[in-house]
Amino acid sequence: MTAPNRRPMGPAGGPPAARMMMAGGPPEKLEDFKGSTKRLLRMLAPQRMLVGLVLLFGIASVFLSVLGPGCSATPPT
Repeated sequence: MTAPNRRPMGPAGGPPAARMMMAGGPPEKLEDFKGSTKRLLRMLAPQRMLVGLVLLFGIASVFLSVLGPGCSATPPT
């Protein structure tokens, strides 16, 4: 006896074409960017200090990443 010929299954357990149908259509375009931004900032108001701290650490990280290779390339004299 031979095993029946089966289609390849995708990670979701169905054929690959079924995965595309599960994803849905393209996301809707944002119509009111300014209003959404204001609403997000109002929601983040209680965590204003934490958001500022995260931004500060992010800026410091980029600064040190740019500065680091230049400092290590020249040996101390």
